[in-house]
Amino acid sequence: SKYILFKVHFSWVTCFTCPSTCLFYNTHSDIIILTITRCIAIVYIYFQFQNLRQLGSKYILGIAGLFTIFSSFVFSTVVIHFLDKELTGLNEALPFFLLLIDLSKACALAKYALSSNSQDEVRDNIARGMAVLGPTFTLDALVECLVIGVGTMSGVRQLEIMCCFGCMSVLANYFVFMTFFPACVSLVLEVRVNTHTPHRHAPEVIRPLPVPTTELQPTFRLGSMEEERESPRAERSQTPQPSLPTDPRPLEECLTILKNPEMGARFLSDDEVVVLVNSKHIPSYKLEAMMERPERGVSIRRHMISSKLPDTSALSSLPYLDYDYSKVMGTCCENVIGYMPIPVGVAGPLHLDGKQFQVPMATTEGCLVASTNRGCRAISLGGGASSRILADGMTRGPVIRCPSACLAAEVKGWLESTDGFQAIKDAFDHTSRSEVKLIVCLSRQGTEQALARLQEQYPELVVLAVSGNYCTDKKPAAINWIEGRGKSAVCEATIPAKVVKEVLKTSTEALVDVNINKNLVGSAMAGSIGGYNAHAANLVAAIYIACGQDPAQTVGSSNCITLMEASGPTGEDLYISCTMPSIELGTVGGGTILAPQQACLQMLGVQGASQECPGENARQLARVVCGTVLAGELSLMAALAAGHLVKSHMTHNRSKVNLQETIPGTCTKKSS
Repeated sequence: SKYILFKVHFSWVTCFTCPSTCLFYNTHSDIIILTITRCIAIVYIYFQFQNLRQLGSKYILGIAGLFTIFSSFVFSTVVIHFLDKELTGLNEALPFFLLLIDLSKACALAKYALSSNSQDEVRDNIARGMAVLGPTFTLDALVECLVIGVGTMSGVRQLEIMCCFGCMSVLANYFVFMTFFPACVSLVLEVRVNTHTPHRHAPEVIRPLPVPTTELQPTFRLGSMEEERESPRAERSQTPQPSLPTDPRPLEECLTILKNPEMGARFLSDDEVVVLVNSKHIPSYKLEAMMERPERGVSIRRHMISSKLPDTSALSSLPYLDYDYSKVMGTCCENVIGYMPIPVGVAGPLHLDGKQFQVPMATTEGCLVASTNRGCRAISLGGGASSRILADGMTRGPVIRCPSACLAAEVKGWLESTDGFQAIKDAFDHTSRSEVKLIVCLSRQGTEQALARLQEQYPELVVLAVSGNYCTDKKPAAINWIEGRGKSAVCEATIPAKVVKEVLKTSTEALVDVNINKNLVGSAMAGSIGGYNAHAANLVAAIYIACGQDPAQTVGSSNCITLMEASGPTGEDLYISCTMPSIELGTVGGGTILAPQQACLQMLGVQGASQECPGENARQLARVVCGTVLAGELSLMAALAAGHLVKSHMTHNRSKVNLQETIPGTCTKKSS
């Protein structure tokens, strides 16, 4: 059978020279060529597995590869059997079968799997690898089948059998690599990780920094359950991690690798990167940008900082994994060592201007969300609140110096003239409208353009600073309280007497009395600027943190005056209003580009810039802030009037302190 099978394969090249000695020559030539073919197949498979071992794992891919070859061979045999093909010569066809196996496909897919940092990423990266490599696998298998399949139409039976084996081998390899191999790799990696608990990763797959206290970090995501299964880092970790030496290499060799554009930082271990940072070859503030993944730069910085702290495990509870640092770099924060998860509650629905809003609030103050939620309920039962934007404009007050007072007066007169104002306005308007009108801080670029035009008119003047604190930004100032800055908003509502009594547990008379003596008289005696309210800053800060605003803007944005008076036919209904002249916020830029903060903005329907009317989303957010402040003011003032504030905090915060019953005061008597 061996002679019959390989006669066509080899002797059709040599037998035409001497037909009389064909049998003897073919028999020996078949043996020699078959032996050479087997040796080539063995060497070929050896080099294929050698390439797989370079990934850093000595066993995982070897086992997976052996299973793949075995399964492919068995599958080929079964398919040939069910197609009623002859199995004669299958032993001689084995070298041909081995030469058709391309383990580079397994290597490519394994690189995706081994670049993972968690079991969830193994699954995600294998799926991503199949999505990227699948079309190539399919095209290669199709072309090979077409080329080899030409022999099945030769009319020579032995050649048709060989080509049939070849086609079946290609199809078997394709089927196994597309189905069995990914599952096998995932299973082996999962078993490997589980046998190395409590470590996060198998040591052969990836070498983490030696900070064991940060290995098991909790992850915090905001979204649906399906979204939480997706790893943000899995989408960014497409570059496979090469095998790295255990001991750090010399500094010169590390520098060469770092400067090599084809290698870079991913070919350096974490310890080697630390050496480069300590030797000033890598600036510590550029770790995220110079690493192949920003998260690795954060991890290395944590390791360096932890070694300098009094307690090296101080950062163990500060999470840093599974965060998209690419949006943080150059926009939100520098020298990042993690992120701060803050509880986010929801108050609502807030019935405002005929719409329902679920208001996100990020806070660690107990009872704040619950109290605001009660205020929202009282507003809804009263028919809702109404709001208006009174003014919308941002200020930036630069400071300039003139050689003389006369020149300063001349500059002032030119700026107030029609021509001068128009010239400065035209220069300012050259900047992007989205920068000028939609961001919480006025674009410095616009101010610089205006100052440049002013210097063209008066070359003698000197610009000292683009901001002279006359704005005034992030500081309490009477000018913002009087003239306003950002969005000036007002919100009002009428609460029926029944709701005041049943929901707020007090009376209109008591609320009005407390508001006059606390929010108005008390604040005036304290010399407050814009602080004629109970706790507007609480609500502003909670919404700002949740929605990606600048928390420091709470200083000016919480300027608020709360007014209450009796209304209605019998004078038992409550009219309440909140006026906030300097709400500084925006929906574009800054922290609003971060995914969790964008989710909170989407809850309110104000994420990003408005397509219909530029700036409308920011104005709507300002109205929501003012309405939420009104709800918070209403509930807190009711608690104070009824004498429930301290008891509610002790109850809901689960304090173990036993307090005596609150001594009834004047307002408590009135509310009863």
